[in-house]
Amino acid sequence: ETIHRFKGRSAAGVVITELDFETLTERERRALFVGMTRSNLAVELVLTPAAEHCLASQLADQ
Repeated sequence: ETIHRFKGRSAAGVVITELDFETLTERERRALFVGMTRSNLAVELVLTPAAEHCLASQLADQ
């Protein structure tokens, strides 16, 4: 399933793969939010080191 097709649905666990970005656009941020909030129990992200650094930096700024 894609994140867009999963909007409005939920699952016990969600795995989001192929996250590869150095900056997070507003569109990507919204899609990631939709994907991460579909889970009732657990979320796993599979991302590159650059994407991990970008997310960590954005979370630290919050």
